[in-house]
Amino acid sequence: MKYGVLLSLLVSIGVQGRVYCEYPDDCPPAINQLQFKNKRCTAFLVARDLIATNRHCLPDEMNKERESCDGINFIFPKSKNHETETLKCKTIEFLSEPLVPNSVNVDLAVLRTQTATNREPLTFSQDGFQNEKQYTIYKVDPISETGGGVVVKANCDAIQNSIVNPYFSSDKSPIINFIPCQVIPGNSGSPIMSSGNEVRGIIHSTSDGKLFQLFEDQRRKLETKIYSAFGTSFACVHLDLFSYPRYNHGACQVKISTESTRQLQKEKNDELSEQINKQVKIEFEKFSEKLKTLKNEKMFLLQWKFGPLDDQLESKNYFVYAPLCYNDKVYKDMKTDTLNLELLEIEMKNEIDNRLRYKFDLKSKIQKNKIFLDLKQDQQLKVDMNYTFGPKQFQVRACK
Repeated sequence: MKYGVLLSLLVSIGVQGRVYCEYPDDCPPAINQLQFKNKRCTAFLVARDLIATNRHCLPDEMNKERESCDGINFIFPKSKNHETETLKCKTIEFLSEPLVPNSVNVDLAVLRTQTATNREPLTFSQDGFQNEKQYTIYKVDPISETGGGVVVKANCDAIQNSIVNPYFSSDKSPIINFIPCQVIPGNSGSPIMSSGNEVRGIIHSTSDGKLFQLFEDQRRKLETKIYSAFGTSFACVHLDLFSYPRYNHGACQVKISTESTRQLQKEKNDELSEQINKQVKIEFEKFSEKLKTLKNEKMFLLQWKFGPLDDQLESKNYFVYAPLCYNDKVYKDMKTDTLNLELLEIEMKNEIDNRLRYKFDLKSKIQKNKIFLDLKQDQQLKVDMNYTFGPKQFQVRACK
């Protein structure tokens, strides 16, 4: 699985930089900035001497548990009840599996510090993320000029079943996303919090308007840039370090692949088509009742079908009456004729909303349609329909 943009930051300054809070009275003391040479990420305390961040924030050579992480510093800003503080990294206590293509990866590292702090840590929660519920992200925006950063707060909504991450389909999905939600390089490792000191996940990447690569063709349908942020949910994280249980629910077992992506897209399209057809049926049944009162003379000359003008589910489609065949017992002696009929037309727009989810809009109306009939020598009947969106010509044969 390729994420949009992994959010660690390389800065040109290799010295320790100052970190401060945008609002000191609303700045959890557990939030800090990971600094290693010119690399910057966000991190947070999960115990007095344990700090969580993303695995990809660590240098490549630090890739084994129980090994040293010497050289990494954690810079804590001054907050309401705490002064500025620096903790040094001692050992790597936990590493999630390396990020690999075609798989939903947890992106997490837990590091032990050389000394403990009296700051209050955050606590893990495995409750997952509810659809359309707002969560709080505390992130450190890096300042490249100084090598430090500023702790800022963002409130973002968790959105399931979006086109950029349809794999986030339940509260327990391992990879979640937030829309709209703008995060920048250096925000990797930011805690995603529900209330108090409870942290349910960790930010690891952003679409930055480019969105999930597997769904790039869907993104191209958008006219505006909508930012989304991706994160790891702790719902599926198994940490012996904290005696957290291993969950075996289906959402934790999901794998991303080209095949599963195609299948998922098909399922979403089928679901959308079913919803559209259900609504179209309701409108058609309403018109069928009204048709009994309309003076649609000579409509019997043709047999009709009602349905989509195009078979494919496009961004805009029309459901209309179209000729199926003609009644040759009635029409056999006629060469040309004109019908004036009141017929149902439904315009269907298939769109993407501001949460990057499919939606559809149906507008139905009864439209006067002037129809020209012309019987050719080969006994095919040319039918010129004039719909509100433009003319359409059909060639039909006699009904059997």
